[in-house]
Parts: sequence; structure tokens; C-alpha cells
Amino acid sequence: MAWLKRNLVLVVGGALAVILLGAAGFFLYSGYAKDRAVSDELQRAVQEFTRLNTRTPSANEQNIEAAITEQKRLEAVLQEARRHFVPFGTITNIDNAEFKYLLASTIDDLEKKAETYGVRRPANFAYTFDNQRTEVSFKPHDLLPWTDQLLEIRALSEIIYRARVHSLLRIRRASSSTNDTTSYVLRGLQPVTNRVANAVTTSYEIVFQGFTPELAAVLDGLAQSPHCFLIKNINVERSTTPVTSTTDTDPSIAARYGLAGPGAPGAPMTPDASIASRYGLPPGAVPGAPGARASAEREMASRYGLAPGGAGRGVPDRYGGGRPGVRQPMTPAPSPWAQTPGFAPQPRRGPETVLDEQLLRFTMRLDVVRPLLAS
Repeated sequence: MAWLKRNLVLVVGGALAVILLGAAGFFLYSGYAKDRAVSDELQRAVQEFTRLNTRTPSANEQNIEAAITEQKRLEAVLQEARRHFVPFGTITNIDNAEFKYLLASTIDDLEKKAETYGVRRPANFAYTFDNQRTEVSFKPHDLLPWTDQLLEIRALSEIIYRARVHSLLRIRRASSSTNDTTSYVLRGLQPVTNRVANAVTTSYEIVFQGFTPELAAVLDGLAQSPHCFLIKNINVERSTTPVTSTTDTDPSIAARYGLAGPGAPGAPMTPDASIASRYGLPPGAVPGAPGARASAEREMASRYGLAPGGAGRGVPDRYGGGRPGVRQPMTPAPSPWAQTPGFAPQPRRGPETVLDEQLLRFTMRLDVVRPLLAS
């Protein structure tokens, strides 16, 4: 103890030296580990740089410029593609009252457009929202999917109406809630969300009647739309609904084309009084009817100086041989074709119908791609 007391400073200095040496060794080991990790990372970077430079094509300035150009071209293509993926609306939150007002105003607007374009619909057509039209309270998580589908159906219906189809029979959609009407829901189908593309795909089925030009107008409207419509299939069948003639609603057309009267499509045409008098028919006479031929013969006889039945008005037979005032019977010359053995002239046929347009029933299945909005 006496030695420690005499050499206390030396002992404390030695202890501190040992502690400092231990700390220095620890820091040295840590620095060595970090240095080795940095060296390994540098070695990997050198190897990657060597690999890129030895590839074909290599990462030289020319190829880098080409890559930048291709990136700009890709951005332009994406901008052009976004023109066909325009959102149907900007609604991200809605309550019961707002949904009921949007539903009522949308149905009323579509009905007015259907009347404007002359498209028939079923009675009390609710555009797949029959249950929602009568109820007043809904589950909060159902309102936004219904709103999105309502906006999509409005865009589809406007395209159908602008095409002036004969009639819109039915619309069905993928189910987004347990409160959807069964008859207007596509069984087994629901909206599908693609998180990679940040979009929702919803399936629809539209049944309408019309002719082939109306179908072409519908397809053109879907193609020209700023929204994304993907047609899956189209089923075409002959419609059993009779086509109403335009003369049923427009008496002037019936009078113009000589129909018997409004509401009688296919009735025999009655010539105009001036046309009848011009060709020797009494007003109201129908060509081919009894008495029409006799009237025409009398008119022709009086015009060319011949009395009915062959007696003229004293006009001599200018083409020879006949007694003045008497119409001589003409003997037709024999046809040279008739003297050819085994030849028989082909009977004349009337015009043949090349295209007989009929009312058709179209069933179209399509998907609507809707980009998601940031909430």
C-alpha cells in the first residue's frame, strides 16, 4: 500500500494508457471494416462499369443520347394515350342527398336526350338503378362506386342516343353492391382494380335495336370518345319487333308518295291528279285497274287523230296502202332470231334486291377503363 501511495500517479497513468490503447484498437478495427466495405463497393462499381462498357451496344455518348431521345418519345406516347383515359368525373366524396340528386338529374337529362334523338326506351327506364331510384338511404361505402358507374352509363347512353338507334332495350353492369337489382347485374362480374395501372375496369352489356348504319355510328362514337371503351364482343340477330313506317307519324310523306293514307305502309300508290290527266287516266285511277286501259286508249286515239275502235278523223294513211280514215292493222316483221333453230329468247326479269335492310338486335359486351382519382 505504501508503494501505491508513493506511485499513485504512475499507476493511474498506466491504467489510462491501457484504456486508451483499447479504445484505439476498437476504432482501428471499426475503421478497417468500413474501409473494407467501401473497397468492396468500389470494386463492384468498377466491375459494373466494365460490364456496361463491354456490352453491345455500349454506354457511350451516342447511345446515351439515343436513350434520352427514346425516353422523350415514350413520354409523348404516354401523353397521347392519356387522351383516351379521361376520367368520367372528379367526385371523390358524396352523401345520400347528393347521390339522389345526381341520379334524378342524370336520368332526366338522358330521357330528354332520348326524346330529342327519337330513341325508344322501356317504360320507367332507370338505367340499372331501379332500387336506388326508390330508396332514400344507402350504405356510405356503396355511394362512390354507384356514382362512378352512373357517370359511365351516362356516357354510354349519350353515345347510343347520338347514333339514333331504333330503341334501347336493356343495360346491365357489373355488381358493386349487394343492393343492386338482380335483373340489371352481370352475374359473377365485379369491377376490377389494377393497382399497377391505377385504374378500375367495369363490364357492361348493352342491348339495342337498329340497322347496320346505326351500329357503325355507335362504334364510331365509342372510338372517338375521350374515355376508354374496350369492346369484347357483339352479337347480332334479327329483331322480332316490327318497324313503324314514317308515314304513321307524318301524313305529308304519305301524300307526297301517294300512299292511301297515314298509318298504311305498303298500301298501293295513287297517282296525282295531274299525272292521271296527263296520261289519260281519270283522277284517282290506279294503273292496271278496270277502265284505266280504255281511258288511255281513248286519249291516245284523240291525240293522234284516230277514233276509238280504229276510225280516224279523215286523215289518210300516210304510210301507204290503206283506206283514208281507217287504221290499218300492222303486221310485224318476223324476227331473225325466231328463225334460228333451238334459240329461245330469255324472259325479262325485274330488278333484283341486292341488300334487304332489316331491323336487327345488337347485344354488345364491353369494358370501361376508369383511371383512379387521388382522394
